[in-house]
Amino acid sequence: MSHTLDPVEQAMVLECLREVRARLKLGKAKQLANRLSKVNAEINEQTANDCISRKSISRPSQALIASAALEILREHYSIILEHYDRSNKTVAAHLSQIFIKYKVVEELEPHGVVEDPRTKSSAGPGAGYAEIIFSNWLDTFRKGDGVLETGVYQMFRRYKATPDSAGGAGRSSRASRDLSNQAIICELIYVDSDAMECVMVTSERNLYFGTIFINHEDILYGLLQRRTRDSGVNQRVITVRLGGSRLPMYSGLCLKTGDTTRRPLAAACLYVRCSQSDHPEMYAEFEAIRRTPWTGKKVSNVAKDSAIYDYITLNPRLSLADPEWNRVKKADAFPQLASLMHPNKAGVTYLQDSLRTMSFEDLVRIGGELSLPVFRHSNTAASGTSVFDRTSLSLGANI
Repeated sequence: MSHTLDPVEQAMVLECLREVRARLKLGKAKQLANRLSKVNAEINEQTANDCISRKSISRPSQALIASAALEILREHYSIILEHYDRSNKTVAAHLSQIFIKYKVVEELEPHGVVEDPRTKSSAGPGAGYAEIIFSNWLDTFRKGDGVLETGVYQMFRRYKATPDSAGGAGRSSRASRDLSNQAIICELIYVDSDAMECVMVTSERNLYFGTIFINHEDILYGLLQRRTRDSGVNQRVITVRLGGSRLPMYSGLCLKTGDTTRRPLAAACLYVRCSQSDHPEMYAEFEAIRRTPWTGKKVSNVAKDSAIYDYITLNPRLSLADPEWNRVKKADAFPQLASLMHPNKAGVTYLQDSLRTMSFEDLVRIGGELSLPVFRHSNTAASGTSVFDRTSLSLGANI
C-alpha cells in the first residue's frame, strides 16, 4: 500500500526507522534496504541503503521509501510508541497521529497516545466540536520551507488612535487627518514552518506563543496566546494569503484586543522577512526564547536592552511626558508604507486604516437613541417592503 506523506511526515517516519532499527531487529542497512524494495518494487536498494545511512537522495525516492517504511513500522506499532513514550512524548504523539492519519493501525489504545477525536464521540458535555477542530488543525495541509520560509517576519500596521490617547487627541484636528503623522506599529513574529509554530513580540514587548495552520488554498491561520498578570488569557489571530510560493512580502490581517481600550481591533498588515544573516543577534534571542519551554503560564516581557527591542515600535503613549515617545514612529519614517496609505490612480488604498469596535459607552448612548429592529423574512410584506419585528432588543437596555 502506498501512502502520500508530506515532507515533514516523511522525515519523521524515516528517522524513526533509523532510530528503532536495532531494537526491532530489522537487520543491517543492506538487509533493511532489501526489505523496503520488496514492499515497493519501485524502490532501488542502493538508494534505500543511502537513505538509511542519512545520505542525500531525491525527493521522489524519499517519498517512496517513507511510505514503505510506514508499512514496516506498522507491524511494531506498540513497541515504537512504548519507546518514544519514555524518551520523547511529543514525538510519540506526532507518530501516533501519522499512524492514525494513514490508517495503518486498527488499535489506537496503547501507552496513552492521543486518540483521533474524529473516531469517537465526546465524553464531556457538548458535541466535541473543539476536539474535532483542533484535530483538523494539527492535520495541516502544508508544511516546510517550500511554502513559507522559516524565520522572523516584521509585521507593519497602522495605529488606530483613540480619543483618550495622546496620539488620538482631537479627532477632528488637522494632525489626526495628516497621514504622515499617523503612528506605525512594527512587531516581530518568528515562524517555524516545520513545527507549524510561531512566537510573537508585540509593540509592548509582550510575548505570544502560537500555532499555525495552512489550508488547501495556501491561506495561513495563526492562533497566539499569552497569559496576563491576573491569570487571564489574551489572544491574537492572524491570517495571511501565501500563494504557494515565497513572496517578497505578505499581506494579511491581525485581530487583537487593545491593551488599553480592551476593544477588539482588526488591522491590515504587511509582513516582511528579516534574514538571519543580516540580523544574527535578533535571531539568537528568538532561538533562546524557543529553547525555553512554554507551559502556558505568564512569562516576562522582552527586555529593553535586547536586540529584539531594536526592531519594534511603540504605541503612542498616554502621556506626552513619557520618555519613550522617541520610540513611537510616524508614517513619515516609513516612506514606502506611507505611499501605500494613500489611494493610487485606481482609487485603491493598499494599507487600510485599522478598524476598532465601538466603545461600551458609545453603545450605551446609541442604544438609548436607536433600537435596531430584528429582521424576519416571514414579516416581509407582499409588496416586497421589509417589515421588522418591533419587539426587537434595545441596545442600551441590554448591555
